[in-house]
Amino acid sequence: MPSVAANESRNDDPELILLASLLDVAPFVALLKALNGLSDTASIVITKAGIRVEVEYKRALQATAYLANSLFESFVYNPSSESNDTEEEIDEGDTSTEIEINLSILNEALSIYGSGGGFWKRKERNDPDQQEDEDE
Repeated sequence: MPSVAANESRNDDPELILLASLLDVAPFVALLKALNGLSDTASIVITKAGIRVEVEYKRALQATAYLANSLFESFVYNPSSESNDTEEEIDEGDTSTEIEINLSILNEALSIYGSGGGFWKRKERNDPDQQEDEDE
């Protein structure tokens, strides 16, 4: 995992819009694969509150997955100060960034990192500190 200093220097990069990390991307990849069954292209909307992934199937069905920023280990959203077509003003000056992306390609890229194990395996492990609390 990168050091705190490395993360701080990345946060100052004016071209960096989103810096988010998960303990394990496997659940995120599984969610995207479910959406990929409906459509190859997704619209991803990023706000300070989280990430919303939307897909549409033949203009008859729309599926939306929302990932709150609290689900991420770290989540830093820096909307670009430049005004362009991909940024919209939302209530009370909150900005969002929207991109369209091919879900198959995104899933392929994220799957490379999905076998790390982090979150799901950590929940199953017996934590020695937790056992001491239960014994008391």
